[in-house]
Order: sequence, then structure tokens, then C-alpha cells
Amino acid sequence: MAKSSGEGGNMAVKDQNSLRKLLQTCSDLEALAGELYRTLAKVHKNDDAAHALWLKTAREEDNHQLQFDLCLRLASNMVLGSSVSQEKADRAVALFKESILNLRNSPPSVPAALKFAIRMETAMLEFHTAQALDFTSDQFLNMFKAMMNDDREHIKSLQDFLQSYESK
Repeated sequence: MAKSSGEGGNMAVKDQNSLRKLLQTCSDLEALAGELYRTLAKVHKNDDAAHALWLKTAREEDNHQLQFDLCLRLASNMVLGSSVSQEKADRAVALFKESILNLRNSPPSVPAALKFAIRMETAMLEFHTAQALDFTSDQFLNMFKAMMNDDREHIKSLQDFLQSYESK
């Protein structure tokens, strides 16, 4: 049995109905991340490089959503539980919705948006790490680890773009 974090910890979510709800919330969170990046792409449509970066990152978040959807379809076969609470996941969704609304109402500059996105991706990485999904196989654990690596790459891409943008 594979675990994404420490062996033998108490799982906050174990029953299948609660687990399915949590996985759906995680899928929703990834969808909101994609929407957030598409919103930034619209805000910065006149900056070709920033626009392309936002759209690329949105597509990657869409892929993460598809991975959570796969987990959701196979939940009873692959995920035994999670140490993250539904309340924490719900708070993250609410924060993303608020952030998207704020971006639409008060569009940030490219550097401010990049700094915000770096903070958001860092929080997403911490959220994925904190989820501590208890998987039934290494195959699914590896898929989840790849998603966390993607989050690290998002952070690096955003930081590199910010650095090059500020050095112009």
C-alpha cells in the first residue's frame, strides 16, 4: 500500500462518500486555478509573453483537473483516505473564487499578477502535500507526485518570468 506521506497517520476522510466529495472539491479547485489563469490571460491580452504564460499554465491546471477526475472515477479502487479536511478544501475553493472576482474587478499589473500566482502555486503545492492521500498503488501515488512536481515547475516558470520581466 502506497502513502503519499507518513505511514500510519490518522486519515481525516476515510468513508467513500466523504472521499468522493473531497476529490470533487480538489477537481473544482484545479478548475478554478485554470479559470484564474485564463482571467489573467484576458487581463494581459496585450502582453504576448504574459498572455502565453497564463494560457499555458491554465492548460496545465486543466490537466490536473482531469487527473483528479480520474481519481474520482476510480476512488474506491485507488484512494483509501486523506488527511485533509473537507473544510480546508472548501476554504481553498472560496479563496480561489474570491481571488478570481478580485482579479476581474481590479486587474493587477503583470508583476503583481506574477507575485500573486507564485503565492497561489506555493499554497497549491502545500495543499497537495498536506492532502496525504493514502493510495492503493504506486502508480496512482506517482501520478499525484507528478502533479506536485508540476506545481513546483509552475512556481519556477512564474519566478523566472517575473525575474526577466522586472529586468527589462
